[in-house]
Amino acid sequence: MAAPKVIVFDENGQYVRSFGKEFDGGGHGIDIRVEGNQEFVYICDRKHLDIVVKTTLEGEEVWRMGVPEHCPFYEEKSPFRPTNVAFAPDGGFYVADGYGSFYIHQFDHDAQWIRSWGGKGTWPGQMNTPHGLWMDTRVEGSPSLIVADRANHRLQFFDQNGIYEKAVADSLSLPANIDIYGETVLVPDLDGRVVLFGKSNQRVAILGDNQKEMLADTRKRIRNDPSRWLPGKFYHPHDACFDREGNILVCEWMATGRITKLRRVS
Repeated sequence: MAAPKVIVFDENGQYVRSFGKEFDGGGHGIDIRVEGNQEFVYICDRKHLDIVVKTTLEGEEVWRMGVPEHCPFYEEKSPFRPTNVAFAPDGGFYVADGYGSFYIHQFDHDAQWIRSWGGKGTWPGQMNTPHGLWMDTRVEGSPSLIVADRANHRLQFFDQNGIYEKAVADSLSLPANIDIYGETVLVPDLDGRVVLFGKSNQRVAILGDNQKEMLADTRKRIRNDPSRWLPGKFYHPHDACFDREGNILVCEWMATGRITKLRRVS
């Protein structure tokens, strides 16, 4: 029986409501954006429906989209399995085809396709599982799109038109997503750690480091055995984000799922 896949909690971790039974088996990335005086949810389904859906906070659907209609890179059997969305300063947005054909797609504020780039490979600008996205606005007037290029073990930076700028790979094994608070970049890594980078993209901290144990556990048995999950240690961080006070929430892809809150102390 399908169960709701979007679950809403308050800031104290108390259940509020849930929706989204249609995403059972495929719900993946989720982001919230303020548009005018209303907040909307953008949801990626990467396995079951293979779509991006925009809803209200209560789950009422606004629109849904599949493969970009005018993108020339998809043939009849080319997979499209979107994993995450990032928002542009001008009201547009970007979609990562992280589990499909490995392209990044850019749309305007009316959800009309502008351009796509990437594709599978290891060269600068190519991707291998572009799993997460975030718009980096730390440099005023010069925003960059950061892509968690997971299977290439790096972050890639692009300008707003998809032109490659640089890559960051320090301490990253399987970077899954990105968030930013002030000057700090947060990167959850599936191999048992959360990495923080500073203003110049230098590594400043590794949180809950459990990489050695996770790399040794090649069959991922720890992920299926809650009795081995220790507080303060991470096993499979699939996503992470800052709250408005700079605390960190880490979501792990485990047998039962696990969410950890790290409180900001300075």
